[in-house]
Formats: sequence, C-alpha cells, structure tokens
Amino acid sequence: MTPQTDGARILVIDDEPEIRKLLRVALSAHGYVVIEAATGKQGIERIALDHPDIIILDMGLPDMDGLEVVKAVREWSSVPIIILSVREQDDQKVTALDSGANDYVTKPFSMNELTARIRATLRTLVPGESSPIIRIGELEMDLSRRITTVSGAEVRLTPTEYDLLKYLAINAGKVATHKQLFGQVWGADFIQDVQNLRVYISQLRKKIEPDPSRPIYILTEPGVGYRLAGSISGQPERLFLREYSVLVFEKEPFLAQVLESIIEGELRDYSLSIHTVSDFAALSTELSLRRYDVLVSDFLDWKKEDYTSFREVTKAIPTLRIVLAGDRSIAPDDIAKGSNMVITPRVSTHISKAVLQALLKSENEHF
Repeated sequence: MTPQTDGARILVIDDEPEIRKLLRVALSAHGYVVIEAATGKQGIERIALDHPDIIILDMGLPDMDGLEVVKAVREWSSVPIIILSVREQDDQKVTALDSGANDYVTKPFSMNELTARIRATLRTLVPGESSPIIRIGELEMDLSRRITTVSGAEVRLTPTEYDLLKYLAINAGKVATHKQLFGQVWGADFIQDVQNLRVYISQLRKKIEPDPSRPIYILTEPGVGYRLAGSISGQPERLFLREYSVLVFEKEPFLAQVLESIIEGELRDYSLSIHTVSDFAALSTELSLRRYDVLVSDFLDWKKEDYTSFREVTKAIPTLRIVLAGDRSIAPDDIAKGSNMVITPRVSTHISKAVLQALLKSENEHF
C-alpha cells in the first residue's frame, strides 16, 4: 500500500477510552482510517497485522512503557510514530525521539496541531520524496547540484550549513534532535556542543529567513532540537471586513472539540471567534447574550425533543446562519428546509465549506 495523506491508516495506542474516541471521530472526519489498541502488546500486534501508515502512541500504557513499544517496533519496522503524552520534560522528549519516534505532542493537545503533525509526517512517505529538488515556500534546495535558493536568488552556504539544512529539508516537518543533527552532520563521535549548533543555525537563519528574529523556516523545539517547517503559507488577503463569531453546539464535549478543531483548522486563514456550548439552556443563554453569525451543530443521535428545543431556541434569531452536520434524510422537514439552514455531511471539508458559505452570505447582508 502506498501511503496517502487522505485515507491513511492511523493506529492509536492509548489506554484512555475518551482519548481514543476523540481521535477516532476527529481523524475519521479528516478522512483517515483509525485503528485502536489499548495496550502496548495489542498495539504491537496491530502493527504486524494491519500495517498502519502512522502510529499515535501514548507513553503511559498499563502493560509497558511507550518507550519500550518504540524500541520493539524499531527492531523490524520504520513506520512513523508520533508520541502523544502528558510527559513534557525535555529529556523525555529527546529520549523518545532518539529511540526512534518521529514526533512528540504533549497532552493536553490541540487537534489542529496533531493533524498538522500527521500531515507533515505523511508527506515524507508519499511518492516523490526522492526528488532531488525540495521546495518549501520560497526556499528551494537542488540536492543533485547542491544549490540553495530563496525567492530565486542563490544563497551561498558553507559545507556544514548545507549539510545541516539538507538534513532538515529531507525531514521537513519532523523534529530533528540535537543528537541526530550532530550524528548526521559531524558524525557520532563528535563532541556534542549545543552552543556550537546554535551558532550554525543562527548563521543559516540569517541567510534564508526573511526576518531571522522571527523564523518561518527553521523552527526551534526548545530543549529538543529543530524542525524545518513542512510548508509555508503567506498571510492571506482578508476575506471578511470584521471578525465573525461561530457558536458550536454539541451535547458531547469531545464532539464539540472535534467540530471546533475542524472549523479552526480548515478556516484558519480567516478572522473567526469560535465558542462552544453543550446543552440547550447554555445555547439559549449564549444566543441571548451575544450576537453570533453562524451556529454549527452535529445532530447525530438527536431525539424528537432535541429538534423541538433547537427550533424554539433558534427561531427568534432570523439572521443566524445554521450549519447542521449529519444525514439530511433523518432531519424533520421544518429543519431540513429552513431558509437560513444548511445540512451537510459529517466530513471536515463539507462542514468547513458550509460554514464559509454561511459567513459569505452574512458578509453580503451586512455590507
């Protein structure tokens, strides 16, 4: 199987059912296939049987330490591993990465950050990774000719600077620890002087960054190492004339977090303020206290009385745009046919597109 960003198989090894459920719903909404395991032993078995494209691994498992899982897997597989753990000490991150993990995300985590790390890791697996030319924003490295350019202009690098940037570029989006950088550039026997490494990184930033004091290419992972950004996006032209407010209503808190992360992630270039509520009383109060432009909800598992309550709460606000995620066939007619309402499939791109269209309609009505 050739790994693809869409439809990639992700194995989640975590003993917390709530975390597994959150990841299953959120990652499935982004088009991934999610496999689950609650222990290290189960996880190792699932790796052998299901051949996932990427692994999300908790360090605190009931039967064995996550680090043991990393070491066991690395004896026979190079499948990417992202650590997801409450352990936030730098030395633990470094140990995990040096043992073979590809990335490290600390709990509590942002779903946007996690999905960005997943995309960056998967980009290293897709066809074309062996191309001699690596492009990230305005930065380009031609590995076959050992030429580096920024905005089309050649940048003169010393051999050491080039080797450093090359290793970071080949592993763009992934953390490179101090130890890994020393081993790849200077050799395993070189005396590791982190201050010396910082000097070289500083020199590189002066040559490739638009503003070395605020780097967008070479990012520091404090106490751990460095990461070359997996992609660079410029500041978009502002689409809206003011900040718009989006209210997410979902009775299940984890689904509220999923919907919020989808909207934040897919529409991160726009000026949005997003809030969440989890019951009808809070929904009624929030709508009475503050003006919202769009209300987003997932009506999966709604009962008849839920639809009634939803109509009662929202009917007094005719300007409110409503996006409902779910199956149109199970929605009552007066819900499905609302003029200010859109029903969209429970897929991240459909939800975010519906929210954007609702905001555009609201924009046109106000200006």
